[in-house]
Amino acid sequence: MSSKEEQITRLLADIRSCRDCIVSSRHTPVVYSSKTPEVLILSQVPPENAWAGDLGDKWMASLEISTSRGGTASNLCEWLGLGSTEADNVIFWIQRVNCRMDYGWDYAFQHCSRKFIQRAIQVVKPKAIITLGRSGADWFLQFKSLADVVGRKFDYHVDDETYSVVPFFHPSNANRAALKEYQSNQDEAIRIAKALIGKR
Repeated sequence: MSSKEEQITRLLADIRSCRDCIVSSRHTPVVYSSKTPEVLILSQVPPENAWAGDLGDKWMASLEISTSRGGTASNLCEWLGLGSTEADNVIFWIQRVNCRMDYGWDYAFQHCSRKFIQRAIQVVKPKAIITLGRSGADWFLQFKSLADVVGRKFDYHVDDETYSVVPFFHPSNANRAALKEYQSNQDEAIRIAKALIGKR
């Protein structure tokens, strides 16, 4: 059995070399991981800026985890109480659609999810799986409104292991209205997630 670090390295290489859905061979699917991640983040689709300068293979840079300029990653890390170095060391961040697609969204969702998410969970064995936004959560759960599941913890079984899934509203600045309306749900989700990853 290979080490976790070796399995992570192979998984990242497999994701980045995937061309099932991608339009341009210059771009690589968007994924980031530390060598020994403990928290799995499942988001929706990469933002436009993930592709600036062909940064698909440099997800940490495109997410700006190590900066204080705001955005999805830094907002999430602020909620979880993760400093930049700590975040860089514990996060595995994957998209349901790894590529920025101009067509075939349903096809891309099906393939990225089927090929990589389950395997990522098996390799990372995360303390918590945090989903950002509706399409991240609905890979695990069925619901009518995202507000019905944000603020709760759900068990997800893979092989003989049970993992905790904690749905969040997406932390992008474009989602401010939902965050304001359902602040108590989001606050409870943050509390649950912080407890799972050992932050108080």
